[in-house]
Amino acid sequence: IKTGDSSISKYLAHYLNLDIIEKIASRHSTGGTRPALDYPSLKNIPIIDGLDFSIIDNAIKAKKAKEVEAQQLLDSIDSYLLKELGITFPENNNKNRFFYININDLERSRLDSSYFAPKYRALINCIKAGAYPLDELGNVTSFLSTGQTPKSDCYTKEQTTFPIIKAGSYTGFEIDLDKVAYTTTKQSYFVQKNDIFILSAAHQAEYIAKQICYLSTSPCPNTSFVGELLCIRANNYTNPMYLYSLLSTGIYKTLLNREKRGQTSHLYAQDVKQVLIPIPPFDKQNIIAGHIEEIRLKAKALQAEGKAILEEAKRKVENMIIGW
Repeated sequence: IKTGDSSISKYLAHYLNLDIIEKIASRHSTGGTRPALDYPSLKNIPIIDGLDFSIIDNAIKAKKAKEVEAQQLLDSIDSYLLKELGITFPENNNKNRFFYININDLERSRLDSSYFAPKYRALINCIKAGAYPLDELGNVTSFLSTGQTPKSDCYTKEQTTFPIIKAGSYTGFEIDLDKVAYTTTKQSYFVQKNDIFILSAAHQAEYIAKQICYLSTSPCPNTSFVGELLCIRANNYTNPMYLYSLLSTGIYKTLLNREKRGQTSHLYAQDVKQVLIPIPPFDKQNIIAGHIEEIRLKAKALQAEGKAILEEAKRKVENMIIGW
């Protein structure tokens, strides 16, 4: 909608975002399986002038402040965790675009030059200099695999007993089980509470391991996951929140992204299994995980408070409409 007046555009944006107006708009929409709001239908939505939207403006500012505070808490996790592990993040002194390695230093059947960039060696050396012994990721997990993407005709809009987690199931740092798809057939692998998910296939290489998510709730039986995701499950000797938080640090996102292969980037389980992981005593892992969970809960509470402030402001404006 173009109005030529920013104040009118802002007024309309607030107005059309009200729940009560969205319900009215849905009644004017046309179409069956894919309802649409065309121009003639849009013109039939009643517009009430003179509403005080400063309430919503102030609520949006308060919500943003809460979100900034929440993000600052989440951003503090990396530094806390690395400090607890005695890992110092290296300074970026690798300004040269050219480097060389000895042929004897080639590893993991890799011949792509970017894999051996000095920045990766610097990160690995920092991890090795940490306070705790290291082990390969494959040795601290009980399950590590990409999923299976069903054929297109196996998907259904109806809710079945075969939910499937997809990349769109991400909400922040968690898997949202309300955002799963459904299939008509049983898949090969099933997820569990505390599983960790990494995007393992993307046309743009930088998206690999850019966001790592955690399944904090128990899924329905037979819940599976698509082939574009890699699922990691901690074994009984590794705290899953500790492992998830470690893999979510900037250092490990970089090292996981390093393991991608192919023109269309893929992350394979056999490569990820070899990533080195610091292993503190289990009691220490629990302490670290407990502190991080407290931080995440505080951040979620702040985000929820911000959302509630905005919803309350909308309700006040809606009450004005009802009493108009």
